[in-house]
Amino acid sequence: MNPVQIQECSATSEASEWHIASLVAYCQPERFMAVKQFLDERPHIELHTDDGSAKMILTIEGKSTAELSEQMDELNANPDFMSLQMVFHQHDQSDSAEQPPAANRPVTVQPINLPDGPSA
Repeated sequence: MNPVQIQECSATSEASEWHIASLVAYCQPERFMAVKQFLDERPHIELHTDDGSAKMILTIEGKSTAELSEQMDELNANPDFMSLQMVFHQHDQSDSAEQPPAANRPVTVQPINLPDGPSA
């Protein structure tokens, strides 16, 4: 697999801090398309890859850990998800408006192999 280049996030130069987290999610296979639509309607949640039936890698972004928690709570409240696990969290902070957080700069993400299913 080749690395994926992720371009700029939606953080602005006015933000002094930015959080990004990556998640591995499993949904009900019969609700896969509905879950993709659900994710597409959320501005700070991005689906990066999926297996076409149930497994997904997502990123969520926010100005604080509270925003990330709210978004994760919203995902956890959706009964179509069977499992949601955070695998990475990065917090970037800037001292001035002229120096935006690193989240505004492109990053390279190495693809990972998705496990076969949620652990029991």
